Amino acid sequence: MKNMLRKLSSMRESHTNTALSIGVNGDGVAIYTSSKPDGTWQLSDENEDTSSDAPCVVFFPPGTAALRRSPIPQDTIKEAKAILDAETERTLIRNPALGGEETRVISLNRGFYGITAWIPSEQLYQSFEQCKSKGFLPKTVLLPEFNLASTAPLLFICCMHRAVNIYFISNGSPLSWQSLPRGGPSIKSGIRTVLDEALELEGPQPQHVLIWESEGFPPPEEAPRLAEESEAAARKLLPGKKIIREKGTDGLLARVKIPRSGFISQGKTAFRTSINQWLSTPLSGRETARLLIPVSCAIISCLILFMAVVNLYKDEAAVLEKKASQLKIMAARSDTATKLIRTLGERRRDILRYTTGKPFVLDMFKQLNAAVPNEVKISNLKLGRSGEISVSGEAFNEVSLISFMTNLNTAEDFNKAELTTMSRQKRNKSVMFVVVFEYTPWKIFFRQENEAEQ
Repeated sequence: MKNMLRKLSSMRESHTNTALSIGVNGDGVAIYTSSKPDGTWQLSDENEDTSSDAPCVVFFPPGTAALRRSPIPQDTIKEAKAILDAETERTLIRNPALGGEETRVISLNRGFYGITAWIPSEQLYQSFEQCKSKGFLPKTVLLPEFNLASTAPLLFICCMHRAVNIYFISNGSPLSWQSLPRGGPSIKSGIRTVLDEALELEGPQPQHVLIWESEGFPPPEEAPRLAEESEAAARKLLPGKKIIREKGTDGLLARVKIPRSGFISQGKTAFRTSINQWLSTPLSGRETARLLIPVSCAIISCLILFMAVVNLYKDEAAVLEKKASQLKIMAARSDTATKLIRTLGERRRDILRYTTGKPFVLDMFKQLNAAVPNEVKISNLKLGRSGEISVSGEAFNEVSLISFMTNLNTAEDFNKAELTTMSRQKRNKSVMFVVVFEYTPWKIFFRQENEAEQ
């Protein structure tokens, strides 16, 4: 009986003593264990108990989840999740149900605000499969920006490989945040933006600053340099505030609080840890109605369309057949139609030659995708025969647009990036822009084409 009680106690607490850290790109798993009273964590090689899957916490690095904030009217606090789901679907163009999420409501002097963190299902499934391959069973997901142990307001600065993330944490939840890509705006300007946004929301002032250095930098000296720059900026903007430095995943794990019920615990969200759980879960009444309404509308639309086609066929069949014959004769004798067909054929060959036949076009899209920050959306792209590329879209603010321009100018094959037009939207204060830049391989290719034609 004592052995059974001891085993049950170890299983109940083991998931709080074992954390599996997922890489920034979801491409690696590191096992950390904590068995000391002081809460320190150590890197472990493998699961000691191989007889069964051991419960664990899945630890994602800062910036993994998409964060969204929205004001919540006091009389609709119970509907905060629905309001934030609509905001998430509007900004991410993804159904919030296709992922795991956690929603919190915080009270400020200005009113109530809802904060939600959302991770897509495919990323969660991939991470869970990696955990299971190591002999662990995920019980909850831990996000540092959502689970810091400090209860006082603080400024959380994460110095990582591709970006520096800055969070203002209030009531245990991120109130304002900025992600600064490498080569983008300065850390000092990012901190000032985060503090100004929190001040605009009438949030409290930070009591201290936590600076974390990620491991795995390509140049090892780069992480300390970013941390020193962050500390210097924090001392200038927040004089007298205590600054804490941590390094590596084990250092950050010591600063977070692992709750009993977390991000994907049962009852917290509709997320299922496997495809089979999705298939075996019965639909609720609301989900059934949500499924039947569009299916019924589609069936009714098909019936109406079928009846319209039948009536049209009965009344206009002879007229349509006569007009079709006339059009065929006119098309056969028309030089304009012949030239149009020839032009379309030439354009098709050009498209195949410039895309399928030219692999560098794919590289152009890869570099452009890497240069676009998270808070910039591209709506239109034009490729000119002179090697010039025109991009138009929408940025969250001027800082995001400046970061995009800087990334274009520092890219390997992009140069001469210029901002041709910029306008601020009154509705959401976003920035509409048009940027023109040159793509070197594209320009060289068309120069060779023109020389060959001459």
